[in-house]
Amino acid sequence: MRPADPPLEPNSGQSFEDAFQRLMSRAPGPVFPRARRLYFDKYPLEGPETVTPFHTHLLEESIQEGADGALSIAATAFALVPRQPTDQPTADTMEPTPEAGARYLQEQWQRQATELVVVAGPWFRTESAYLRAAFTGNYNTGGATSTSFSRAGQ
Repeated sequence: MRPADPPLEPNSGQSFEDAFQRLMSRAPGPVFPRARRLYFDKYPLEGPETVTPFHTHLLEESIQEGADGALSIAATAFALVPRQPTDQPTADTMEPTPEAGARYLQEQWQRQATELVVVAGPWFRTESAYLRAAFTGNYNTGGATSTSFSRAGQ
């Protein structure tokens, strides 16, 4: 995260588009792939302090740069990581189910994944299993001066 940016706030009823735009606009640029990957592993769409059954992290993206410096970023997969309740220290060993993930995606983001697969882990700084959820989001920057969000894949 850039030093001047305030910490991410919990998603309080925001749409997927709003949460995704907020996440992408604060992420390190593609020229810093290691910092960018760390950022996406650490910060979920919901906000880091939001208490939900899962946290949604960007897992895979495709980046295209135009001649004018504009970027077109297509997110193709997300990780649904079970949220560890503070009163259950053994939650690292829970295995999420595709059914629970599908229900969460629909309730939280009004999205349906084309694929939901359990991945044994480890997830960032834990030994947690997580769900790999294939659905899309698009984020575009119009060169050095503007950004926009394109709704895609429901």
